[in-house]
Amino acid sequence: MTFTYHNGVRESTASMVKIDIRADLLYESQVHHQPLTKKQETLASTMIEDSSNSATIKLWSQIGGRFALDAFNTMIRFKDTTSSYTWGDIETTPLDQLQLLKVIALPNRFLNAASREYEMTLMEGVISSERFGLGWGSPAKATVGLKDGWYRETVTGWQLNTSGFVRYQGRFYLVTSLTTENPNENYGVSTLTTMASDVWKFLEPEAPGDLARTQSKEVARTAFFARPLEFKEAF
Repeated sequence: MTFTYHNGVRESTASMVKIDIRADLLYESQVHHQPLTKKQETLASTMIEDSSNSATIKLWSQIGGRFALDAFNTMIRFKDTTSSYTWGDIETTPLDQLQLLKVIALPNRFLNAASREYEMTLMEGVISSERFGLGWGSPAKATVGLKDGWYRETVTGWQLNTSGFVRYQGRFYLVTSLTTENPNENYGVSTLTTMASDVWKFLEPEAPGDLARTQSKEVARTAFFARPLEFKEAF
């Protein structure tokens, strides 16, 4: 089942795009049979876990910038993302970001198991000051990996996003939420956190036995997209 709200409207990725850059870096490493250098590993960790913009600029250049990321996104079946010569100005939709999360979280022909686990580990290790939205309201035993993004837009107000996965009882819940026109940062954080909690209530089975019978559900709010997925081939 699919539930959408304002789906198809493009919004700025902000720092959320860093998991896309990381996935492309891993793909290129696989294709060229060249393991990441220690320097690249450090930059990737700092880019995802600490949301370092300086590390992002360096890796953006190393992967080949706009044209390399465009090619990667086309390959993994993005449909509505608009590119930019600067990583901070890319615009996307929740459906495209769900495709990226599938590539990161589920078995597929683009990233191997080691690459996927590496990226998920970094997303799980995001520092507390860089975490909001996704994961709130989920069980204590759930594993949450995410990448948030935000910036103040002078015309439309604050842009705040959250994207990632909740891993629980053998399933993945993949979520992307993009919000714009927030009057301030705290308002956007509160909106995303409340929404994440409410969506988990919608998806959560009433009893352990119900989990196996739960159908795949997708929720979008131009952001919001969540889907319970078993470990299986994604493409």
